Amino acid sequence: LVPPKDRIWADPFVVSKSGKHYLFIEELLRKTNKGHISCLVMNETGEIEDSKILIERPYHLSYPFIFQHANTWYMIPESAEGKTVDLFECTDFPFQWRFRRSLLTNVEAFDSTVHFHEGEFWLFCTIKKTAEGSSDDNLYLFHTKDLVEGEWLPHRNNPVIRDPVSARPAGRIFLHNNTLYRPSQICVPRYGYGLSLNKITELTRSTYAEVTISRALPNWRKDLLS
Repeated sequence: LVPPKDRIWADPFVVSKSGKHYLFIEELLRKTNKGHISCLVMNETGEIEDSKILIERPYHLSYPFIFQHANTWYMIPESAEGKTVDLFECTDFPFQWRFRRSLLTNVEAFDSTVHFHEGEFWLFCTIKKTAEGSSDDNLYLFHTKDLVEGEWLPHRNNPVIRDPVSARPAGRIFLHNNTLYRPSQICVPRYGYGLSLNKITELTRSTYAEVTISRALPNWRKDLLS
């Protein structure tokens, strides 16, 4: 998919249902350099048959992390510029969304990713602590038993990862052969350089551990870093 020349499409999350693919994306207009969240609807032949802006704010939005719980679709778009982590609830899939609550406030959190594990919701994100600090280096965890009403408590060992090679989230955490895997961004020598796949070996309120099992680097086509 190639966007019109006046905009950039990024951070796609895809939901496939009823023979169609719903692409939830960051859409950034070049004239404003500010992103909003949109949805593109792709039919079975690969054509975009509909699109709509879903969520706009005075500040930049990206990374529309979408997930389903108890038959309800939720979304957490990145809103680090607004210094909040907000939860939206879908009222009419895929185009109607309403603000439900702020999960975290007064924090510059990037690429928030939620996973339900052993009776608790876990929120993974990198956090920028100072204006001069990095948004790529430190992975923080928060947990709660109640997605909508519960208090999100910080992990005892935050930040649980201190490494720009593997800290920043890069999509949904998934279970394969009874093992959890977490995709993350490789942000050296620059942001968006590559992708790490990390096997989570410990995830409790007092411990966290993972090991990188594979990496995708930009060395498979000559023009990738141009």
